[in-house]
Amino acid sequence: MENKTCSKAIKAMLFLAFLLGALTVNAQNDDYYIRQAKSYQSDAEYYLKQAKSNDRDVEYYTREAERHFSDADYYMKQKKYDQAKSYFSKAQYSLDRAKTYATRAKDARENAIDYMKKAERALQNVSH
Repeated sequence: MENKTCSKAIKAMLFLAFLLGALTVNAQNDDYYIRQAKSYQSDAEYYLKQAKSNDRDVEYYTREAERHFSDADYYMKQKKYDQAKSYFSKAQYSLDRAKTYATRAKDARENAIDYMKKAERALQNVSH
């Protein structure tokens, strides 16, 4: 009888050890996914900051273009065509820069969204 009781006790201890090992592995996996989610969230925040910075650049170059167009108009009225042409070229350059930064802002926002989705998927892997 003692062998059966001993055997049951050993089986119960082995089963308990197995459960504890499984919980430890599960906790390590959870920790990994939480770290991944935080990393992805940090990346998303970085890209959002980049998008805001690019938005400020768009505003700046748009204002520059408006100012240069206004100056070009002024010189056209004064019949100073060379200066008007110069300011028109500057305005075109400023508009091109604004367009470039608008594209960069859009791309940065898309990257931020992608990283937030990755963070969400990582958190879905955390056991409940």
